[in-house]
Amino acid sequence: MEVILFLIPVVIIYGVLIVFPILIAYIAFKIGQLIDLTAGIFAFQWIAPVIVIGIPAAWVFAGYKVFQEQCASVRPPSFVSFPKSRPDGFLLEEKGITQNPYHRICFIYEYKKQLPFEYFEHGTQPFVSRCFSNGKSQIVSQVTSEYALVFMPPKRVEYWWNPPIYLSEMVVIERSSQKILATASDLLFGGGIIGLYLSLPKMSNDYRYISFGFASREVGLWRPKDNHNPRFNQYLRADADFISKALTPVVQTGEN
Repeated sequence: MEVILFLIPVVIIYGVLIVFPILIAYIAFKIGQLIDLTAGIFAFQWIAPVIVIGIPAAWVFAGYKVFQEQCASVRPPSFVSFPKSRPDGFLLEEKGITQNPYHRICFIYEYKKQLPFEYFEHGTQPFVSRCFSNGKSQIVSQVTSEYALVFMPPKRVEYWWNPPIYLSEMVVIERSSQKILATASDLLFGGGIIGLYLSLPKMSNDYRYISFGFASREVGLWRPKDNHNPRFNQYLRADADFISKALTPVVQTGEN
């Protein structure tokens, strides 16, 4: 019963997505037909639907091609500085979480056991949650971590024709000085209505954004939220390696 209740809104949403362009094309056809009859402009009844459907489709296709080209220019993870000693844990900060295409907190909970730290902290005073690698957690009165992993909200890449391309970053900072130790960038395509259409073939929100991933370009285009997907753990492993390297002292990494 719960599955049926869950599927009802999903079917309605995706049904509307399928019907909407057909309805728009039909309205354009009828308007074009009316113009044909009143102004004597023949064939406009067929041109009008092509215009109202073709222009948005061309906009999306052109945006995707630009996205593909720009992905090649996204810089790989960079490590500017390293801590003098490995910290026991770190703070997880998410800015503009409602705008973020992924639930980073869920990812952190999934791969916290893969990170070589005793804990990570999340939240704001006085409700700071400290989550330990052994699966336990506790509420502490204040943040004690010297370093923070910050997920920035995606920023739209500026083009005059405004394609749905976004740049998202995660940075590792020293909290006392706000000094950036490491940065990993990700380019995204989709979101909004476009994202709904991208997810239409599989009817899954996992496919609302096309992403190359922050710390790896080898995993694949789509970053899933479904932990049953093989790439889920591949992306987590790549991100975990980035965090671990960013907070590992130079003498341990062999970096110059």
